[in-house]
Amino acid sequence: MYSIITIHMKKNLYLFYSSIFFKHFAYGIIIPTLMIWQNRNGLSFSEIALIQSIGLIFLMSVEVPSSFLADKVGRKTTLILGLLFTLFAFMFLIFASSFSLFLSFQVFFSIGLAFLSGTEEAFLHDIIPDKKTFTHYLGSMSASDELGTIFGMLISSLLIGLSNIILSFQMAFFFLIFALFLIIVTKSDTQDLNKKKDPIMNSDSLLFSKISFSLLIFMIIFGLFSERGELVYQYSFNSLGVGLGSLGFIYIIAKIFSIVGSKLSHFVENKIKTKTSLILFGVFQIAAFALLLWDSRVVAIISLCIFFFSENIFRNIRSSFILKNSSHDKRATNLSLVSFSSSMIIVLSKILIGWALDLRFLYAIIFIIALKIIAIILLTNVFKSKSSSDTQGI
Repeated sequence: MYSIITIHMKKNLYLFYSSIFFKHFAYGIIIPTLMIWQNRNGLSFSEIALIQSIGLIFLMSVEVPSSFLADKVGRKTTLILGLLFTLFAFMFLIFASSFSLFLSFQVFFSIGLAFLSGTEEAFLHDIIPDKKTFTHYLGSMSASDELGTIFGMLISSLLIGLSNIILSFQMAFFFLIFALFLIIVTKSDTQDLNKKKDPIMNSDSLLFSKISFSLLIFMIIFGLFSERGELVYQYSFNSLGVGLGSLGFIYIIAKIFSIVGSKLSHFVENKIKTKTSLILFGVFQIAAFALLLWDSRVVAIISLCIFFFSENIFRNIRSSFILKNSSHDKRATNLSLVSFSSSMIIVLSKILIGWALDLRFLYAIIFIIALKIIAIILLTNVFKSKSSSDTQGI
């Protein structure tokens, strides 16, 4: 029985990781250049922040219902729908040159992300028979994500240098089609094959078995940690005179550190307590943003590398923590509840950061650091206040 499960798992993991790779290959093509491309098409940073905030509102509206659908109807079906919405979004991006078209792209892209958010991790959890090693496989999934992003950014830089940015958007569209095909042929039947071997989980011992104070407070904490500073990094590189073609190579260097963080997350989780890990790498994120106050390209690149490294470790341990404390029929939903909270906070933060950047760069940095300091204080207190029964296994 174990050999059958192993064969199925390896085959499906390969297909799933490949789908993640090509999806993020498409994302990587637009990551280094989209906001500056929007700015050079006449949009101010305030307008760019407004577009992102509207997109987040759509993401918030769809995220939890789509994850509930994934848990009840099927995670694979939800992943397919998410990729279809993403493909539709990229059709707008190929022709976008105005506020309305960029907004249309962001709306459909956000809906696609909502269908994928939480569902991918839950789908991966279904594939793996040994749940104790889940963080290891989650790290490999993140590494596939980051590796795809790296190649996408490389292609983006090469195409911008040889041709034009629109061609890179068209190529992203075709890689998304390939990612969709791969997820269609991936199966998650390992869960059924190995059902008898899985321990019976007592829902009363799970931290996120139902809506509770613990779940709500963690939603707020992880939401406060979720601001990734895309606007400030793009603003910083733009103000330092970094060209569009060079941005891809800068992000490639930083994404290598993301891969290292992904592969280290399982080791960190085994060696350091969850609370300590989350606080430690939250502090790393604060240090990364503080470095941006130095007016230097080299320091800005170092800052991006530190942030990507620490953020990936933090994100993997956070997701593993939520999934391990959720019942099978609530895993995607709980992850999306946390993401929903993140979106609510980012809606406000994007607008404020965009407004701050139009005034003074320092204000935006102070605001982002303040969010993360508040999150660390809350995280420290919630772990202290939890009873021994709640914290069992943390």
